[in-house]
Amino acid sequence: MATYRNTMRFMWQDSYKALRVFLAVLLLVDIGLLVFQIKWPHLVDNPSNNFYSPNYGAIGIFTLVSGLLTATVTFPLMLSLGSTRKNYIAGVLSYGVISSAGLALFQTLVAYGGTALLELWGQLSESAPASFLTLWYTQFTIYLLIFLLFTLLGAIFYRYGTMPGLIAIAGLIFILFFTANTSGGTGLTDKDISGWILLQAVHYLLGVCVLLAALLWLIIRRATVRTY
Repeated sequence: MATYRNTMRFMWQDSYKALRVFLAVLLLVDIGLLVFQIKWPHLVDNPSNNFYSPNYGAIGIFTLVSGLLTATVTFPLMLSLGSTRKNYIAGVLSYGVISSAGLALFQTLVAYGGTALLELWGQLSESAPASFLTLWYTQFTIYLLIFLLFTLLGAIFYRYGTMPGLIAIAGLIFILFFTANTSGGTGLTDKDISGWILLQAVHYLLGVCVLLAALLWLIIRRATVRTY
């Protein structure tokens, strides 16, 4: 338990500064867009008034990079400092869940706070966000999925090399392309689709997260530790 706590403390300290700076910049940008939306709406090319929508992509990219660094940098560093593979996996999963939940809560508060301020200033949004818990749960699952997926890709690059990693990325692109075509590219966060179909789809994504975590363990448990 003490080793696990040390692992979590290390991962938090390793990512705290980057996370703090990222959220501060994102919040400042949102405030600026809100001011433009209220004072000079003709300068904002967003008829839905969802000025916070770009946050979803920005947080997704941040989570993606965090996952890659967790596999390619944090893994060898932690094991060289005496951590075990089991503690590393436990730390990665715990950090992924906590950070995804926190980022989802941040974005949900931004979405609802921004919408409320726009309505206060008499600018009704044409596309209101989904219910609070649905929006949070959807984002939490998506961010966790991105984090685990790219941690897995990073682990493939780390253990097997460049070519297997590129093949894995090509397979991921094919899956995403096939999924987008079959589903019609329906968004999950910008529309009020808080019914049973959405929740069922998110439940399936949460199941995929469990599968990714299992695959990550299978790769990491026999990966050699390389120092650079």
